[in-house]
Amino acid sequence: SVIYKASLITADIIHNMHFLAFTVITITAVAATPFKDCGSKATGVQFTVKGCDAPPCIMHRGSKAVMDMEFTPSVNSTKLKTAVTAEVAGIEVPWPGLDPNGCHQLEAGCPLMAQKKTSWHLEMGVYSPHAISTVATFQLIAADGGLQVCAKVPVRVV
Repeated sequence: SVIYKASLITADIIHNMHFLAFTVITITAVAATPFKDCGSKATGVQFTVKGCDAPPCIMHRGSKAVMDMEFTPSVNSTKLKTAVTAEVAGIEVPWPGLDPNGCHQLEAGCPLMAQKKTSWHLEMGVYSPHAISTVATFQLIAADGGLQVCAKVPVRVV
């Protein structure tokens, strides 16, 4: 009887833990970061900066910023270019240390298939020598030069 009750309590605890894990994953998945679209040709663009549910997104010097985008491409493309810039004194400056090969950052790699939902995962170092407030622009550019995704978000590097 004691063993039976203990096994019921254990099963209940495990069930609650699974429910809690599912809830946390679901909340994380829908916690998109507000952004300004800057010319995406893809549809259904959802943008998330890890740890940022409201801009400005805080990025710590010497750490890695993690960004994810889900989108449905408008064209097929065998090559993709990643471009991330920060506005400094009115000038767009390339984000340092970034791998420009967008195929390396796609969940399924290349080729990019039109009308097939895909995910872009980008991890980038935050190397600024000074604290700064800026607007970061994230772009994934297809082989034909078209912007598949383009998102602008205010960032504060601390």
